[in-house]
Amino acid sequence: MFRKIRFRFILVASFAILCILISFVGVFNSVRYVQNNDEINAILTILSRNKGEFPDPIEINREVGNRGLSVAVINQYQYYSFVVDRKKDTVSLNLSHISHLTKKQAESYMRNINLHERDGRFRKTIIFILTV
Repeated sequence: MFRKIRFRFILVASFAILCILISFVGVFNSVRYVQNNDEINAILTILSRNKGEFPDPIEINREVGNRGLSVAVINQYQYYSFVVDRKKDTVSLNLSHISHLTKKQAESYMRNINLHERDGRFRKTIIFILTV
């Protein structure tokens, strides 16, 4: 009888610990996901306001509300930018911050982009795509 109660207690305790661990990992991943999205949106906002280039680090932190974005954090992003007109013709293209992309590939990607998407990646007619 005590053996049966002990087995049930161990089973319930193990299940409770498993639930706590799953909850902890879920909350941790959710918080990190939100932080990463906020950081990327802040970087995209800075790039949009400065026509595809990063300003001085002091100005960057002033623009995003002193989030503590250092030069090392900013330099981890590889990106390209281009300006298009209403007919999707490329007006200017900047590939200086990404090494493995050719002009032809970038223009090919641009033709497949939906300019009316509202997820924060496309601002006005300047388009930025970030990769980490």
